[in-house]
Amino acid sequence: MKYPVLVDCCVRGAAGDIYLHNFKIGKEYSIEELHANILNMCDGLHSLDDISLSVNISVSEIQDFLNIFKNENMLKYNSSPKQEIILRWNNKAPFLREVHIDITGICNLFGRCKHCYGRQ
Repeated sequence: MKYPVLVDCCVRGAAGDIYLHNFKIGKEYSIEELHANILNMCDGLHSLDDISLSVNISVSEIQDFLNIFKNENMLKYNSSPKQEIILRWNNKAPFLREVHIDITGICNLFGRCKHCYGRQ
C-alpha cells in the first residue's frame, strides 16, 4: 500500500485560482480543483485507494498524475500511514487575496481619513 506525501509543497488559492506552491524553490503551478482535492489528500494518512474512492478516479490514473510530482521531487510515497505536517488548502471564504505593507506610515492624504492609521 502506498501513502503519498507532498514534499516542500502545499495547495493554495481560492476557487478559480488554485495553485500548488513549492516553497523550497518559490514556484507556483496552476491546478484545477480536482487536482487540488487529490493533492490535498497527500498527507501520509490517505492511501492511493482512499484517494481513488474519494475522487472517483482509478488508482492507476491517480498514480500516473502523482508520479509527475514524484519525478520532480515534490512528492514521496510512504509504505505505511504516517501523518506529515502540511499546510492545508482552505477553500472557504474569506480568502486572503492581497497583503499591503506600510513601510513608512506616511500617506499621500496625510492621514486625514478616519479609518487610516497613517501619520505625516
